[in-house]
Amino acid sequence: ETGRMAKQAAGSALVTYGQQYVADRWGARLDGLGPDPAPAMRLVPLPAGIATNLDSAHALQRVLADQGYATAVTSWQGRGFLRLSAHLYNTAADYEGLAERCAHLFA
Repeated sequence: ETGRMAKQAAGSALVTYGQQYVADRWGARLDGLGPDPAPAMRLVPLPAGIATNLDSAHALQRVLADQGYATAVTSWQGRGFLRLSAHLYNTAADYEGLAERCAHLFA
């Protein structure tokens, strides 16, 4: 039980780092998101006009997948969000790479 809890805490800390790093790189504001949806998942708001409906969210998700990133993109009330998650195999470099390699999509 202690080992599982330690892994959950590490995953939560890692994805929180990833959320902040991606948000900082893309100029996203994290205030107003509400509570974290799950211990190892976080949302990053996308710039206005990006992924404003499910079709455009899914199109962006395919673009990210083509670049090697398995992440979800969704839309809620006309606003796009990137969902980040942490797994045992993730590292900080995964989130940093996503933020740097995909920043041009949101410039």
